[in-house]
Amino acid sequence: MSGQLRSALFVVILHSLSLTLVAQRSVPFLQNRGQWPEPVKFRAEMADATVWIEPAALLIDRFDRNALQQLSHAHVNGMPDGPLSQLIRHHAIRLRFMATNSDPEIEPVGVRPGAFNFLIGNDPSKWASNVHAFSAIDQKNIYPGVDLRIRTDASGLKYDLFLAPDVDPTIIKFLYDGADGITFTNDRLTLATSLGDVIETIPLAYQERDGVRMPVPCHYRKGSGHFGFELGAYDRALPLVIDPTVIFSTYSGSVADNFGYTATFDRDGFLYSGSTAFGQGYPTTTGAFQVTHAGGDGLFDGTDIALTKYDTTGTFLIWSTYIGGSSDELPHSIIVNGSDELFLYGTTSSPNFPVTTGSFDTSFNGGPPVNLTNGLGVNFPNGVDMIVARLSADGSTLLAGTFLGGSQTDGLNTDPGLKFNYADEVRGEVLLDPNDNVYIASCTSSPNMPTTVGSMQPTYGGGTQDGVVLKMDASLTTLFYSTFLGGSLADAIYNVELNGNDGVYVSGGTRSTDLPTTPGALHTTFLGGAADGFVSSINANGSTLVASTYFGTAAYDQCYFADLDQEGNVYLFGQTSALGNELIFNASYNVPNSGQFLSKLDHELTTLLISTRFGQGDGVPDISPTAFLVDYCDKIYVSGWGSAVQGQLSTTGMAVTPNAFQTTTDGNDFYLAVFEIDLSDLYYGTYYGGSVSSEHVDGGTSRFDRRGRVYQSVCAGCGGNSDFPIVPDPGAWSPTNNSGLCNNGVFKLDMDIPMVVADFNSTINCLPDPITFTNASYGANGYQWTFGDGTTSVLASPTHVFPGPGVYTVTLVANNPATCNVNDTTQRQVVVLDNSAIDLNDTTICAGASVQIGVLPINDPSISYAWTPATWLSNANVGNPVATPPQTTTYTLTFGNGACSLTATQTVVVASSILDAGVEQTVCGPNATALLTANGNGTITIFQWSSNANFTDTLNAPLTDSTATIQPMQSGWYFARALDNICGGVDSVRINVSLGDPRLIGENGICSMDTAHLTLSGIDQGATIAWSPAEEILIGQGTPNASVAPVETSTYGVTVTTLAGCTWSGTITVGVSPIMGGTVTATVDQTIVEPGTTVQLMATPTQGTTFSWVPANLVSNPTIPNPTAVVQETTTFTVTVSDGICTKDALVTVQVHDVLCEDPDIFVPNTFTPNDDGNNDVLFVRGRAIQELEFKVFDRWGEKVFETNDQKIGWDGAYKGKPVDPAVFVYHLTVFCSDGQRFFTKGNVTVVR
Repeated sequence: MSGQLRSALFVVILHSLSLTLVAQRSVPFLQNRGQWPEPVKFRAEMADATVWIEPAALLIDRFDRNALQQLSHAHVNGMPDGPLSQLIRHHAIRLRFMATNSDPEIEPVGVRPGAFNFLIGNDPSKWASNVHAFSAIDQKNIYPGVDLRIRTDASGLKYDLFLAPDVDPTIIKFLYDGADGITFTNDRLTLATSLGDVIETIPLAYQERDGVRMPVPCHYRKGSGHFGFELGAYDRALPLVIDPTVIFSTYSGSVADNFGYTATFDRDGFLYSGSTAFGQGYPTTTGAFQVTHAGGDGLFDGTDIALTKYDTTGTFLIWSTYIGGSSDELPHSIIVNGSDELFLYGTTSSPNFPVTTGSFDTSFNGGPPVNLTNGLGVNFPNGVDMIVARLSADGSTLLAGTFLGGSQTDGLNTDPGLKFNYADEVRGEVLLDPNDNVYIASCTSSPNMPTTVGSMQPTYGGGTQDGVVLKMDASLTTLFYSTFLGGSLADAIYNVELNGNDGVYVSGGTRSTDLPTTPGALHTTFLGGAADGFVSSINANGSTLVASTYFGTAAYDQCYFADLDQEGNVYLFGQTSALGNELIFNASYNVPNSGQFLSKLDHELTTLLISTRFGQGDGVPDISPTAFLVDYCDKIYVSGWGSAVQGQLSTTGMAVTPNAFQTTTDGNDFYLAVFEIDLSDLYYGTYYGGSVSSEHVDGGTSRFDRRGRVYQSVCAGCGGNSDFPIVPDPGAWSPTNNSGLCNNGVFKLDMDIPMVVADFNSTINCLPDPITFTNASYGANGYQWTFGDGTTSVLASPTHVFPGPGVYTVTLVANNPATCNVNDTTQRQVVVLDNSAIDLNDTTICAGASVQIGVLPINDPSISYAWTPATWLSNANVGNPVATPPQTTTYTLTFGNGACSLTATQTVVVASSILDAGVEQTVCGPNATALLTANGNGTITIFQWSSNANFTDTLNAPLTDSTATIQPMQSGWYFARALDNICGGVDSVRINVSLGDPRLIGENGICSMDTAHLTLSGIDQGATIAWSPAEEILIGQGTPNASVAPVETSTYGVTVTTLAGCTWSGTITVGVSPIMGGTVTATVDQTIVEPGTTVQLMATPTQGTTFSWVPANLVSNPTIPNPTAVVQETTTFTVTVSDGICTKDALVTVQVHDVLCEDPDIFVPNTFTPNDDGNNDVLFVRGRAIQELEFKVFDRWGEKVFETNDQKIGWDGAYKGKPVDPAVFVYHLTVFCSDGQRFFTKGNVTVVR
């Protein structure tokens, strides 16, 4: 018999592609959970051998397979003719690497479905349950910079060695124990055993250069008592080449139409997805929280949210469930805590959406209907509320659920100016802190959205929507804080990021020119365009806007994501429509005119440090952002989709690198990229998508983990296509879109960056048993443990006996000099039990305040909690409830795992407010002075007086002075606070100012016979007013408004006495002119003229006065009484006549008519009465602009009785000196007008006597 053992040596790290052999199912590796002896870590059962995995070694126990088959076949086929041996021969050999790290980090890869139970013998300590199986085993740093991977496939057992750059391969030395003999050639090792030979074939080695895999010659080398490897020429300092690995990619397999929204991950690398399902047919698992579709109001059967946890290989579902009510829902964002519980943020129109008893808001708030069926397929006829839900680790139980909202639309970004991309309505994010407290960042149109007293912006800013940020406890019962962030137009928050000090940064888009910003920020005013981006920093309790700035250009800009590096600098990922090089600064990699920006600001948001743009360079955005990360090595990761789904986005022309997973695009794909931290280069770029469908996201967040692995949710295969890339194929959960329409696709892609990520788990035991620490770090080859009790360890996975019960903070520093970040640090809370009692640190709060007490969440389902007393706690059965006691209270927490427990006491001290700002004061003005005095009762030494409740100014100096002298102009409140005593409180005092700014105004000069009006302002209501001399007051005595009519210049006085006893007096002098106002006139010699006519203006009186004509540019001299003016159009001339006391205006209008050389501007009356009564005795030709005329009158026999060529000469009704008899006469009129026009008319005229 003979077997094969194949090895592959890789001289460049991060190349996970293994030797390509016949594709058959590989053998799983089962973990040792105590059922086998140490030092076995894993076991694999092959066809003719059992393989035991030990640190830096493999024990291969071969057995006689034929003999075993004969024994098993005898049960079916009967006994053979000859004797059958009951003994099965074995032969064990051990592959052992020499002089290695004695305690390498061993990490399984690729969990397999199912679990195994081992009940061996009657000793329960040797039993093991829930044993998992894996596809491969990695042993990290068996030598410095060398990793070992052990796996199987159809050819047998394989191991791969991964060497970091500059690692000398000659340090690798190995031998085989137990072989009957070893035959050595440079391309194979033949191991002789009693059951046949085992052959280890020629090792394969390669490295990559410029994206091309280059084979490296490799042979076996025989040393003294060992073997090794000898390589040909290769580049030892070859730069790192990314070789991303698609861990898996699959459809959901839903039969119902199914849109993709959001994805996240847990500590073990499982992918969770959130989508909408339009009916029954989404795959659910047995025991899931909701296995039936609850209906809805949108397309088909309406939408429920579908939530799924995939295994790490994407080949099966861990759990999958619906969650929804009778109307429609949308998932916006999901995240998982350390206990694998999933938190969901979304929106709903279902009054019966599942919520839990005692949650913050158990009632649907409703609002105006919102119909989004054109695109998202959802309809919200009952209005829209936000929802937050928390599901158990197995997806079976709703642990907490609440509504959030007011009377208008909540959670949907519907403003047209901010909704730039398809599905931008479904933005917003949920985030968790180490206490599992929940942060929601979104937007609302509800002015009555719940906010908290003392929050940064408790009132709605106005416009169509405001941003909103809130923090809740994990039980969703307590609102720590909630605040608006917005101005008078439209604002939306898309992203929230913790800052490491319990505060947050938020980013988004705004159309408001008055969005709150902070002094000294990068941009404190709106920059222009359809929208600006913004980023803001908020303190831990939501009370203060620490920093806030607009961000962008004069064109369209929005900030969709913010993230922080390890120094606290803020990175932004967004869209822009700016032209040219705007938003490019200090970045050598840039594509001007592109639609996406990456920018770095300092933590105070005052300085732009680096900024670049990337994309096609066509002046418009290309992709809709979906995920963003700044990793441990300060590389920058982006993910987004570009597709023509209800928009103009496209991935065509986006830059990809030679080693891209997918180098071509149909313009409707995902785009993923990694940039150098200083934006000097594009480190990696790839497309991801099918060749037919338009891949996109229907809103929501996806995420990168800190290792650079993206967990992306996709709306894939729309149109019933199955062209989405599938990995593994075959083997993925659903390689096809089963709905005929769309399916939620998900993919997990590992960028394989060489970094260190520190992580560990620990058991919870009872003293004196030790605590076992399981190292879950990535990429490390050295470790430093600090246990919080003064002791340390450098083992990879140590055990430790703590000196006593308690809550310890354990620190792990993992390192590897060959990685980009060299080391990483993590801290975790470890609980040690022994049925005794400990004290937790007391905490002090002010009266009416709340505080989170207890211990951080323990990621162990066996732990239970019970608090006494339970009063004033948000939840008496969690480790970290919110306490709001009205007085000082000592709480006792008992928690344990059933075998033993620990009792911890913690006192919440409630301190009363002790600051007194004094009593209300009334001071008399004008020039009032008041002394503000604060009393701290001996407990306060540093004070601040301010004119407003936000304490934006300081009135006292120095701060140790509890008094402040002010000179108030009007009544108001003044505020004092303690700066050195958290419970000193805030107090205020009202200062009433009587007669703060009284004023007497009126006409200082009037014309003769005119009336003057006197007005008093700035006086208190109810004050007594006395005008003098009283006999000259025409009207208004005793009121603020009086009228007088002096005949000569006179002085008038007023005295005011307020109800507070303050008095004030004032005088005013009224001058009287000899000019009477009625004598001021303006006239013109011609009131109706043709265009271009010169007219003569005249103003009176003309003596002792000045003149001012307007419009001044039309008159010959605007300062004389009689200027001329050339008028081209109808104009009103105003002249102001003044003698220094009396000032009056007079008006005259000159009408300008254009020449109309015809009726009705030229006409002859049809009747006249020549009877010498002086009225209508003469017949004239009427009209303007007549230059020449010929006017003839005839009697009824045709005899001419009158003729003239002068418009001023008319017919007096006589012929040959005698009056004609009354009759009808005929006239002929020919006219030549001033503009040269000729006009002829004839008609009848009647003589009446």
